[in-house]
Amino acid sequence: MMNEFINLAKVASDNRDWPQVVYGLQQFCVSGENEGLEEAIALALTALQYGDFHTRWDVAKLLPKLGKSACFPLIEIFEDETADPEYRWFAGRILGDFHTPEAIACLVNFLSSDADDELIAIAASALANLGPEAVASLTTLLEDPETRLMGVRALSQIRISGVISPLLTVVKDPDPQVRAIAIETLGSFRDDRVIPALINALEDHAAIVRSEAVISLGFRSDIATQWRLVESIDPLLYDINVTVCQQAAMAMGRLKTDTAIESLSILLKSSLTPIPLQIACVKALIWMERSAALDCIAECLSDFNEAVTLETIQLLGRLKTADLKNQASQILLDLFRSGHPSLSQIRIKQALAYALGQLGDVKTMEILQVLKTDVNDSVKFHAIAAMRQLETISTRPELSTLPVRETGNY
Repeated sequence: MMNEFINLAKVASDNRDWPQVVYGLQQFCVSGENEGLEEAIALALTALQYGDFHTRWDVAKLLPKLGKSACFPLIEIFEDETADPEYRWFAGRILGDFHTPEAIACLVNFLSSDADDELIAIAASALANLGPEAVASLTTLLEDPETRLMGVRALSQIRISGVISPLLTVVKDPDPQVRAIAIETLGSFRDDRVIPALINALEDHAAIVRSEAVISLGFRSDIATQWRLVESIDPLLYDINVTVCQQAAMAMGRLKTDTAIESLSILLKSSLTPIPLQIACVKALIWMERSAALDCIAECLSDFNEAVTLETIQLLGRLKTADLKNQASQILLDLFRSGHPSLSQIRIKQALAYALGQLGDVKTMEILQVLKTDVNDSVKFHAIAAMRQLETISTRPELSTLPVRETGNY
């Protein structure tokens, strides 16, 4: 005799009442009975195929409870190129809950296919969900050059300490893609084992590998002194690849040491430094939120072109610390009094007025008084708005001491 809940689900399926199908299968799972299991899997797959998104989501929770035998039809669905993409997407997602060699093999093989990006992404996500059980299978892929890239990509999705050892075996692989993925993944771990590999990768002949290494090390200010990270990163400020140079500058900014400020200062003062790298240096120095870093900006500001000057003004206006805001205001006041050539540009004057309003230093009112009389209406409006902010602060000084709510990273 057919299980009453299976019978309920079957009748509902015939009537295409998918919520009722789900209900019947849920009750079947709760009952713990095995009779009718194959029928239950078939009904669940039918609901997965024809149900709406909500139904499919509910079925995705049910199928793993129906046993490992449900894994095989899901593999067929996921690999069926003629099937509905959303149907396949759900099948791939559900496979991440089946801790079987067949599911792992299917998902791993899918990573190297030319399928839709969303389907590849769900395969990677499903592998990540399998965690430690997938690591052993994926590690074997590193032994063969033909499957190594696929294996590294899969391991990069599983951010658990178990992937560190296998990834360390490929950091000197002939394929720069393999090395770059391995270095990026290793850099996400706070583990002393990865530091030597990251530092060695700074000298890799592939720019993408050097870039990944310097990005990762830039987030390790906790070991900057112990591992002399600034000294290791400094040569990359002069890398032949500008992107690597920029990433090195940003890494220096995150490390926030006196030596990092000195390195960035030397680079910023050089007449040979390209504009994009100058901007990266300015960002790094200001993001440090150190008085000495702002001193470096003040020394170099007169030599900046319009693009770098604009970036500097905008970033100075976003400082939040009271002492640094006062220092930034003085820098902008000195810039205005210097008659810098870029001050004739409308967007520079707009940015200056806005920044002064944000910094809230009443001593800069003289600048806003001049900008208020500018021939450009937009500059005038920016100046007037900033003056109102300063007037509010001057009449209620306690406002200047209130904490400013952060609105996001800059």
